[in-house]
Amino acid sequence: MAAHAPTPSHTARRWSGSTAAPAYRPAGAVYRPRRPTETPLYPVVQHHLETFLAEAQSADPMGWGVPRWVERDFRSYLRCGITVAPLR
Repeated sequence: MAAHAPTPSHTARRWSGSTAAPAYRPAGAVYRPRRPTETPLYPVVQHHLETFLAEAQSADPMGWGVPRWVERDFRSYLRCGITVAPLR
């Protein structure tokens, strides 16, 4: 008894032609630099980061505060978009 080969679906038949699919090109893909200093979050972090870090350290029973990556990411965020800050 011969097994029947499954019939290709409509989608498979549509793309099995000799023409290649068009290359993906997102419409309007233009680099737009971020401006974190213009967001509402930036002044909040800028004005309260040191207090937050000190409070977290004093509230931690081990005295460690937040993990290093948290502090590093906040400080990187404050440097982001400021061209006078050295790149690290």
